[in-house]
Amino acid sequence: MAHAAHDAGLPARRVLGHLAWMVAITLAVLAGAAAMSWSRSPVYRATADVLVTAPAASNLAPDMGTERTVASSLAVLDRAAATLGLTAEDLGGGLSVTVPVDTHVLRIASTRAAPLDAQRRAQAVADAYVAYRSAQTARIITPALAPRTPASPNHAVDLSVALLVGLSLAVGVALLRHRFDDRLRGAADLERYAGVPVLARIPAFRGTGRDPAGRLAIVHSPFSGPADTYRELRTRLLRAVPHVRNRTGTTVLVTSPGDEDRGTVAANLAAALALGGRRVILVCADPAGPRTPDMLGVDNGIGLSDMIDGDAELDETLRATDVPGLRLLPGGRVGHDVGALLQSPAVHRLLNALRHQADVVLIEAPAVLDGPDVEVLADAADGLVLVADARRTTRSQVQRAVRALHENQGLVVGCVLDNVGRRRRLHASRTPSDVELFRFRLREPTATDPDPARGAVPDAVPGTVPGPARTGDPARTGDPARAGAAVRAGGRESEAARRHAGTTATGVDNHEIDLPRHWAPWSRR
Repeated sequence: MAHAAHDAGLPARRVLGHLAWMVAITLAVLAGAAAMSWSRSPVYRATADVLVTAPAASNLAPDMGTERTVASSLAVLDRAAATLGLTAEDLGGGLSVTVPVDTHVLRIASTRAAPLDAQRRAQAVADAYVAYRSAQTARIITPALAPRTPASPNHAVDLSVALLVGLSLAVGVALLRHRFDDRLRGAADLERYAGVPVLARIPAFRGTGRDPAGRLAIVHSPFSGPADTYRELRTRLLRAVPHVRNRTGTTVLVTSPGDEDRGTVAANLAAALALGGRRVILVCADPAGPRTPDMLGVDNGIGLSDMIDGDAELDETLRATDVPGLRLLPGGRVGHDVGALLQSPAVHRLLNALRHQADVVLIEAPAVLDGPDVEVLADAADGLVLVADARRTTRSQVQRAVRALHENQGLVVGCVLDNVGRRRRLHASRTPSDVELFRFRLREPTATDPDPARGAVPDAVPGTVPGPARTGDPARTGDPARAGAAVRAGGRESEAARRHAGTTATGVDNHEIDLPRHWAPWSRR
């Protein structure tokens, strides 16, 4: 329902998304109309009004249709042409005789390139008609005057009509493009075509700097909107894949239909799971994803391809990262063909070995539609997460990707809609990050720690959850000495240490602190 409510205005926004096309079409029509309007030579129109009355002996009203024919007849035109030194045919060019509705008035008009010429011709025809009919039945009530402004072109009218035509044409083109646009139209659309729930909608963002590590939002901007969304993704993934929640060594595959940014999603999700207290190994099995090691501050040296090829051992390739509990298995040296190596039976043996060393093995996999590389990994994974881009991914791509994964016995547990909304730049947090808070809880208390007796605490009270303190709860009293003692008593991986980190509203144990939203330095709106 939430997705449907959010996507209700998507058709209008999609049409507005064609704004550049609409503006271009409207301007093109306006430019064409302006060129035509200003290229025409101006013409002037002079009119004379003649009142027609019935003869005195008759009680019948004059037949204005007949009188109009008489006024434009050769008998009248010959008389008028003789006074001007013209022929009747020449005088008749640009001449019109009309009868205003419900009147006995003949309106004689002449349209010419020169205003004085138009006036002379209209007046001559009016005089000739009155002379032909006699003054008793016709008289001039409005003599012809030389016009001061041209009758055409009327630039204001031409441009107004062109604007209406251009806007109508632009809206029509936008609606047609929208009708035949195959791109996804929001989370509800993704759910409909994928057949699985959307686990998260990741806001579009720029990293905190030019360094690829700046895109690790959950570490470098932990109170931002994207970081919140990655925590939401972690929580929903824990619900969707019970093995992850039960810490039984689960393999989760992160892939996408095409060239979506699945590497950023995989790295942030891995960091979120690790900060939630799980041992995580992120495997870079995507030849097109060399940025993932850079995001985690790890050198992309020997790695997965070297292991499968038998050139390295597991202990040599697993790299520790700055995120506690998260290790990385890079893709390996550039010279190896990772796609071909993924078809090796050694992949299953490697994944089994990794499961014994981690609670979650998160695999950044190749794109589904780029080839068969993902098939072996999909068959070995306990769950798959499909990443779609809100701006680029099409419905047909989603359907084809899900169909291909199902054919390879892959269990798609959910989708992630990435790059949603207007792109904003993340700002590095000035408050302690999740990594710093995590490390504070697990370290030994030192002499430089705040004095518990005085109640002094750091800026963002590591190890506390906002709310009233409870007696005997070191995680809420902000007492680092007592919290450290509790961790030492139960071990760094003990359940007691995990409970000192607090429990989220969803009931999932979590090392992170849900600080008030108004502490976030990154604008959410």
